Amino acid sequence: RVVPGAEHLGTGSDGVASSASKSAAKNRKKKEKKAAAAAAAEASVDGPPLSDAVAASADADSETREKAAEPSPAEVLQRKLKALNKKLRQIEALREGQASGKTLNEEQLQKVATEDAVRAEVRQISEQIPVDA
Repeated sequence: RVVPGAEHLGTGSDGVASSASKSAAKNRKKKEKKAAAAAAAEASVDGPPLSDAVAASADADSETREKAAEPSPAEVLQRKLKALNKKLRQIEALREGQASGKTLNEEQLQKVATEDAVRAEVRQISEQIPVDA
């Protein structure tokens, strides 16, 4: 089928007109290059086996990273306590603003209304945190 004005468009391998823009062609080439690099990297991984010392070191490094990624329960409680204290500071600032005549929006009023619950949660978490932490 001939479409007037479409002469500049090339045809693909299936004989259908290709409407790939310049940037689409560039992206396709980048994708192909990335796939080739990944295949080459995979081929090099399948190469000679690592020595036992290098393999053990790699295992130890991965275990260290896993342990570092998982915070201890005390650290989790410390973070929660820090967030709650920040919320209390924000509530206090809102109360001061309200006392000075500033009108609070609905969201701010809801935050101020949670002050007692936040204080109770701070007390509860403070009791759970170990003394040495």
